[in-house]
Amino acid sequence: MKKLLLLLLGLFLSLNMMAQLEVKEGSFKEVEGFVNINTEIMYDDNDKPYAVLKVKTENINDKERHQLLFQGDARTFFELEYKVGEVWVYLSYYASYLKISHPDFGSTEFWFPFDMYGKKGYELTLINKPSLEEDFMKRLEALENATAAGLNTGEYGYVVIKTTPVNGATVMIDGEEKEMKTPFVSDKLGIGHHRVRVVKDNYKPYVTVVAIEEGKTITLDVVLEQAFGNLEIVTQPENVVIKLNRVERGTTPQLFSNIPVGNYKIEFNKKKYKTVVKDVIVKDGETTCVDIEMEKISPANSLRKQGWVFRPEIGFGIITSGNTHRVSFYSTLVDENVQLHVQDYYTTDLCFDINANVGYQINPFVYFGLGIAMDLKATTMLSMPIYLNPRFYVNNKKTSIFFDIKFGYAISIKTSEIEHIGVMNSSLYANNPYNINDITSTTKFNGLMGEFEIGLEYKYSSFGISIGLQKFYSEIHIYDTNEHWGYYPAYFMLKYGYNIFLNKK
Repeated sequence: MKKLLLLLLGLFLSLNMMAQLEVKEGSFKEVEGFVNINTEIMYDDNDKPYAVLKVKTENINDKERHQLLFQGDARTFFELEYKVGEVWVYLSYYASYLKISHPDFGSTEFWFPFDMYGKKGYELTLINKPSLEEDFMKRLEALENATAAGLNTGEYGYVVIKTTPVNGATVMIDGEEKEMKTPFVSDKLGIGHHRVRVVKDNYKPYVTVVAIEEGKTITLDVVLEQAFGNLEIVTQPENVVIKLNRVERGTTPQLFSNIPVGNYKIEFNKKKYKTVVKDVIVKDGETTCVDIEMEKISPANSLRKQGWVFRPEIGFGIITSGNTHRVSFYSTLVDENVQLHVQDYYTTDLCFDINANVGYQINPFVYFGLGIAMDLKATTMLSMPIYLNPRFYVNNKKTSIFFDIKFGYAISIKTSEIEHIGVMNSSLYANNPYNINDITSTTKFNGLMGEFEIGLEYKYSSFGISIGLQKFYSEIHIYDTNEHWGYYPAYFMLKYGYNIFLNKK
């Protein structure tokens, strides 16, 4: 019987002497200042820049390091460069995980905890770690020798615990947590019944009672049962792409039934919405519910994000010629009614304006604001229009055609007064015109105004051509006769504006 026990223990020992690969916890990080400058290995087969991962090794010699095999998902490309004590892995920066294998040491998988960037450098440490702890080896050897020598006598015994499919489970005996993890060899246990509990994260706890006999060793082969739970994911709006631990798993709403318990990182992606990342814990036999409301954003190629905008503008152009009016009055020179043809003092003249608009960019397509301007038209007259200003864009890009409307009321702050204008002609003296000197004219821009502009906006600057109407008012005084009239001459201008976003959302 003792020989059989020794044989079983020896077999167990030999099977577990194989080492195993493991990524050192917390070793993955970005290395500041370390970038991919190898001009021969800079881009993958999709012409995307590589990221560089320095894989440092422990307990792996140079020959064993050259036998390491690196794998990823279907989209991942690799180039390898062997250095002293480490391997430089040039890999696609959008890779989600890395599998490292060795023919003698098994394999390990590592999921990148954050997104990498092309041309930047990262590192992690790969450990060749024995699957049995040194303390366990010494305890098992001592127990084996004592059993062979017949020294295990007295009112005590031992328990050996092996766990599959993973080691490292915590052992509690009679409620006391033991420092040594599985595989486990106990200290001396008194004769009688003892309660044994084996626990491991993401697995169901294993509980049993063992009966210790004098000088005997009890071996427990514990198969840890994976714990499962459910994960229910809903979003507003629906049809959001979700990634579970960086693996795409369809769109919402989604119910994942009987998935292993543990920590999960969920990433939510939908066009025109902000990306959301959430960490959740799935517990054994429970349903974890995740309800996410996505926040809508303007596309990245649009500079016209929602918010307040201040837009100064300048314009330069021409205003059309004035109208001719016929004034009738009684002339003592000819002792009859005569008609005077009076033309407003300008024909075609230059005009110039400065505008200041403040408004709200409702969305990338619609702006509505209020403006005030200083208009110099017909060289000598200055007016101040106050107006409403809607603007509409035809697309949601940084370069867009726009339509701009201004309508409001103008008040003249500088008018024009001119004497000695006009020519009098009568039917009696049609061939003998003469000037009338006692004539004055007061003119001003005072009244409704409207302007339509079409143009092109690039980034924050806008260039446009506008046509507008602004009321022109004239008062003609001839002797004791006053004539009043008003009309809307047109003006044409080239405009330039610049958008200053005060608070983008």
